[in-house]
Amino acid sequence: MNHCRKTRKFSWFAIAFWFTVMGMLFWTLYDGDWEAVLLADNVRWIKSLDSRPAWSTPIAPTYEEFQYAFREQPGELPITAPIKARLRWDRMLMEFLLRLWGVVVVFALLSVSNLSEQRSLASCLARSCAVTFTVAAALCLVLSVVLNGWGLAFPHVFAIVGLLLGLLHGEATWKRRQVS
Repeated sequence: MNHCRKTRKFSWFAIAFWFTVMGMLFWTLYDGDWEAVLLADNVRWIKSLDSRPAWSTPIAPTYEEFQYAFREQPGELPITAPIKARLRWDRMLMEFLLRLWGVVVVFALLSVSNLSEQRSLASCLARSCAVTFTVAAALCLVLSVVLNGWGLAFPHVFAIVGLLLGLLHGEATWKRRQVS
């Protein structure tokens, strides 16, 4: 049964899929996760900042704002240490991968329900990535429970490996089906 044959036309499914993926990427970049960091004497104080676009660096809080945020902590904050705002790329990557997982699962289900759309590259990628993302998430959860309780063990690594394997498998399936 050839589900992933090459088609010459660019379908509504493929257009919707790619626009949704790009929309998730833009949403993640627009909803940037920022934090302020004060580093002195090998001690790091971190304060979360409001969300704002990745391309719009917020003004770092003043020393007084930082001191007020850590008023319950023992010891004094060093006055001479600079306070810098930085983007939390690790969180943003995880947010994007979680959003992407949802997108590929929805589009995989749409692709299965619409037989005419099962031949496009977008359909093959959506189905393969949906499966590999889900398997990677399950493996991450099982490994986390086995190794260290409920803290997730390397979720970024599992998600990226799941994405890459899904992309490779989806493309290989699409190419293999166009030959037959």
